[in-house]
Amino acid sequence: EEAVAGTLLAAIRNHLPEAYAPGYHVWAASADEMEALGWALQQRLGGPGTVVKLEGQLGAGKSTIARGFV
Repeated sequence: EEAVAGTLLAAIRNHLPEAYAPGYHVWAASADEMEALGWALQQRLGGPGTVVKLEGQLGAGKSTIARGFV
């Protein structure tokens, strides 16, 4: 139930104007999913010299995504 709501909320935020919901929003239901997201980002964006900015509240999962990226 929470995963469905989170996925829907992320989709809605991605359709709002940038001024209301800046960035790209993804819902991950677990730390494993967040690491998998980091791995997917690395596969797509991880060329030499690439910089990815992760921004969010404390406990949002930035370090977990970065661990998957690395």
